[in-house]
Amino acid sequence: MNAHDEKSDLPCAVRLPACAAERPPLDDYLRANGLHHATRFAAKDDDELNDAVLAGKFQRVIFIDLGDLLQAIWAGHIQYDRWIAARVRIDIVRPPFPGPVEWPAYVERMSTSYRDFKARQRRRQIFAAVCMSLLALAAIAGLFAGLPPFQK
Repeated sequence: MNAHDEKSDLPCAVRLPACAAERPPLDDYLRANGLHHATRFAAKDDDELNDAVLAGKFQRVIFIDLGDLLQAIWAGHIQYDRWIAARVRIDIVRPPFPGPVEWPAYVERMSTSYRDFKARQRRRQIFAAVCMSLLALAAIAGLFAGLPPFQK
């Protein structure tokens, strides 16, 4: 999963960084690796990037850093587990670790952990909403029970 792998001719997409100051290092990386033809996606188009990757249009995606990849995963725009299952190659221009192999396992664990956390959080929110609704219904019932009977 680094730039010097054997699969450098794969259909390639580039997720552009949100910050314009980070574009020059990305452009240098693309130029150095002969990837000037890569299709570019803005940060706001992460869902479109995900759809294109899952449709098989791209087998390689390049991000400027791990933070951009994680933000897209945590926002729910990228289905990382499906990318891994589809054997999509992900390059990080500025990897968080010196070796080419370490970071993908960390991302997969973080992605799974975050997905589990979000599922637990949703269950807690549903439980809290049900409790609040029951409490509101009890309060309304108490109000009506305390009203004097209607007389003509």
